[in-house]
Amino acid sequence: MVRRVTVCVASLVVALALGASGAFAQTAALPIVEIRVGVAVATSTALNSDANPSLVGETVAFRASVSPTPGTRGTVTFFVDGAAQSSAVGVDANGTAVFRTGTLAAGDHTIKARYNGDDGGNPSTSAELQHTVQGRASPPTIVSGPTAGVATGVVGQPVVFTVTATGTQPILYTWDFGDGVMVTTNSTNVLHTFSAPLTYTVTVTVSDSANQTTSGTISFPVAAAATPPRDPWMVVKTSVALNFKTPGKDKLSVLGVLELPAGFDPSGKTMTVDFGGVAQTFLVDGKGMAKTGKDQFKLTRKLQNKQFLGGASKVQFALSGSLAATLADDGLTNETITKPGKVVSVPVLFGIDNQIYAGTAWIIWTAVAGKSGKGTWQTAVK
Repeated sequence: MVRRVTVCVASLVVALALGASGAFAQTAALPIVEIRVGVAVATSTALNSDANPSLVGETVAFRASVSPTPGTRGTVTFFVDGAAQSSAVGVDANGTAVFRTGTLAAGDHTIKARYNGDDGGNPSTSAELQHTVQGRASPPTIVSGPTAGVATGVVGQPVVFTVTATGTQPILYTWDFGDGVMVTTNSTNVLHTFSAPLTYTVTVTVSDSANQTTSGTISFPVAAAATPPRDPWMVVKTSVALNFKTPGKDKLSVLGVLELPAGFDPSGKTMTVDFGGVAQTFLVDGKGMAKTGKDQFKLTRKLQNKQFLGGASKVQFALSGSLAATLADDGLTNETITKPGKVVSVPVLFGIDNQIYAGTAWIIWTAVAGKSGKGTWQTAVK
């Protein structure tokens, strides 16, 4: 409540003169000035925060709201665990004062706000606000790596890079190969092919669910491609499809190249294939073809005037059935693996009678747990 009092103030020089009638006369006007006398009213102060709980290092805003609104008059002092925080904060036109801090330690804290009052409102203190600060999880840690599968790469040949890390799941791995290519995956290994002979700085950044990161690097030399002698048996194309939902519906196919001597005749020969432990035996006819159950085999030679002069021949086989349990040991697992997938190497053996040749199939594996998995790979053969 404000009371209004009117008084006269001589702000000008006033001359009093005695008039003819014997009364004093005023020779100058006296201005009228209004003085307001304020009566302070009771106030109340409410307190809240914009994040409760918060994380260590996170800036939190504590807002004190004074009512009735005192306009822009007065200040608010904030207390954390009983200690006043720096200087008082002025109240804005909405009756609000804000205190921000990012230095609260992990644990529970008691926050309080006190409106200090002014000539229009009495002081008031908020109820205590219990605020919790949670500690952050430790950032991810690289346990081993990054490492490369070979000491020196070769232009055009794929290289496997591997890193092992711990941290709050899910963990993502972002690889920068130093040649303008970056790949993000949830797999601990990745396959990359370089196109120029240089020494590259390969960096992997590991990030956890809270976007905390750590990085590791490796210097990796890549040499120009040579023309090495061809291996007797080499896998050049692979396809695997596993059905985790329905047993017996798994399939795989392999295309390989085998060096054979001149005059080689496949007729009546026993040929054995083994893909990661999934094995089958075929008795091949003169055309190089065979079938065992639903599994199929084909050997293709290039003939000149019906004569085989030796050289590279194509070997193809397709196997089906319940394959998933056996191939899980090679990394073709029943778990969700998103694109770009993980790189898996599977040993592939090929035998002609008693002669065994060993090769490797590289597979980029993706899967949906409990449903299906798919892996493919193709290598250019020169």
